[in-house]
Amino acid sequence: MQYAAQQDDTPLALHIYPGADVGYTFYEDAGDGCGYERGEFALIDMHWDDAAKQLRLSAHKGSYTGVHAVHHFKVVLVTPSNGRSMEQGAQRRT
Repeated sequence: MQYAAQQDDTPLALHIYPGADVGYTFYEDAGDGCGYERGEFALIDMHWDDAAKQLRLSAHKGSYTGVHAVHHFKVVLVTPSNGRSMEQGAQRRT
């Protein structure tokens, strides 16, 4: 990216290291200014269920100017020998 407001459609790689259940909150904001101090940001909750080998993503919560309507994720399951893609071009509408 050349500047903070530039749109980038490259999938975001989520590397999963199996072995336990885990939760994570993905945070994003406009990337410029202090809008985050006024609550201008969005969150996506993620949960890895290790027994089911399943990643659950919530719809985003919150908003800011320029929030992405669609997020593209590439889920990579990391094994002792390498990382491999579970799904090609996984997509989540928010």
